[in-house]
Amino acid sequence: MYISREICLLKNMINKLRIPVQALRKGKHHIINVRQTLQYNCCAVVYYANQWQQHQ
Repeated sequence: MYISREICLLKNMINKLRIPVQALRKGKHHIINVRQTLQYNCCAVVYYANQWQQHQ
C-alpha cells in the first residue's frame, strides 16, 4: 500500500505542473475533466499494482 500511495503522490505532483499550462490553452471546464481523468488513472494504477503484488 505504501508504494501505491507514492504513485498517487507522484501523479498529483505531475497534475499540478500540467494544470496551469492547460488553463492557458483551454477553459476551466476542461481542467476539471483533466483532473478527474488523472484521478481515475491514478486509482487504476493503484488497483493493478495491488493485483500484481497479490499474484506474485
